[in-house]
Amino acid sequence: MARRKGLRMKLEIERLRGLGHGKKTISRILKISRNTVRRYWDEEVKKQENASVLYVAPWADALDWKIIEEAVSRGQTLLDYWESYQSELQDEHVFKAIAYVTFWREYRRRYPRVDLVMHKNYQPGLRAEADYKGREPDFGFIDKKTGEWIQLELFGAALCFSQLFYCEATYTQKQVDWLIATQGAFRYFGGVTETVGIDNATVSIKRADFYDPDVNFEYWKFSKYFDFAPVPTEPGKPTHKAVIENLLGVFWRWMRARFKIRTFFSKAEVNHFLFAMCNEFNNRVQKKYGSSRRERFENAEKGRLKPIPKEVYEIAEWQKAKLHVDCHVQVKWNFYSCPYHLRGKELDVRVSPSFIEVFNNLERISLHRKFSDGSKGRYQTDRNHLPPAHQAMLEYTPQNVLDDAKKIGPETFFVVERLITKSRHPLVFLRRCQGIVRLKSKLGAENVERASKVINGLEIKFPRFNELQSIAKAPVQPLAKKVIRKENPYLRGQGSWSINPKEENNDNTQH
Repeated sequence: MARRKGLRMKLEIERLRGLGHGKKTISRILKISRNTVRRYWDEEVKKQENASVLYVAPWADALDWKIIEEAVSRGQTLLDYWESYQSELQDEHVFKAIAYVTFWREYRRRYPRVDLVMHKNYQPGLRAEADYKGREPDFGFIDKKTGEWIQLELFGAALCFSQLFYCEATYTQKQVDWLIATQGAFRYFGGVTETVGIDNATVSIKRADFYDPDVNFEYWKFSKYFDFAPVPTEPGKPTHKAVIENLLGVFWRWMRARFKIRTFFSKAEVNHFLFAMCNEFNNRVQKKYGSSRRERFENAEKGRLKPIPKEVYEIAEWQKAKLHVDCHVQVKWNFYSCPYHLRGKELDVRVSPSFIEVFNNLERISLHRKFSDGSKGRYQTDRNHLPPAHQAMLEYTPQNVLDDAKKIGPETFFVVERLITKSRHPLVFLRRCQGIVRLKSKLGAENVERASKVINGLEIKFPRFNELQSIAKAPVQPLAKKVIRKENPYLRGQGSWSINPKEENNDNTQH
């Protein structure tokens, strides 16, 4: 059965019929079959014949709907007009209430609303759009090791002029996957457009607003690196990026049957298949234009794109970190210095594969080369971030730690003093010293002093906190009593097996 036309097509047939055109002329103008025109033509004739049969509510004829339409066009809502009409009925002591749904239906019967979405023409190289498709339950792969079904997300990007399409499968819709996929789209297109249309997801937009949206800081750095302007859509308006919304649906419906008949065992296999399907999709000739998306891109848009930077953009993650009193922030298991005057403040840390950047109110205050993820307890310190050496020992925290260690005992004081005075700077092992001193409240001063004595006996120069804590937690072993062996007449001693030299000589003489 042929697909029925929409309301706009019906109204257009009625309009041309009213102008005096015949069925054959209307089918040629609208580029539809004459059977379709005949079907809607006959339906309209039947409606006109049965118009007198349709029931019309008595209260509806009593209203002047033209006045209502003028009020609505001036900005008054239909709900407000209905409420005022209900109050008039109550004043006239008419107790029969009219439901708002009935009132709305009678209004729309006389003034049907047809939503029009105008087609917009874009200049070559001006705009691209990117988005994720809604989750499809059958889009994913099977893990060979576990046999588990892994769900994937379908990312899509398109150039608005030529409608050249790119897609990629990602595990999630998080910022890292989003930026990697967007970077892959630019590589596929071979250039960057002036603007990129995006929605209001948190991976790109921090606060959505029609006039002044706040772009996510990482996405802002990404757009600055590739030199394009992010253009968020109005909240709740997917038609503002209609190109990619339409292409994602068209591509998925065209590709879905081929995808379902195959079995994939990794994301790489899925992306390899999508890349082949994407090329085939772009090379298909569109009847509307008489050319393919690839041809329009090569002929008119390829030369208008801006070049892509040669180096790959390092995608980073953001986290919050509080600057400790030792002027270092902790990222995973390592520590990086920051200016000492910001101690105690919560800072923004950008963690990239190569560098650690620390920001305070979007101003970068520290930059360090990142340690490997496998390392632990390593410090990277910029001497300019620390207070002057002669002030460091006079500050509250280092001196207070030394005083507390002295109260525990001489062995503990010797350990803490060595960590503070023998290191390259008094604040390097300050965090470790604080942990050692605080063991007094958990394990007792006697156990801490006993563990410090063992550490000093082993001559460990810079003992770790876990080493001292494990010794302090260990139970105290009682001293073993000395075993005294008494003489036993029934046991021979070691000397009983020796031979007397005189007896040995006599034996030799006799022989």
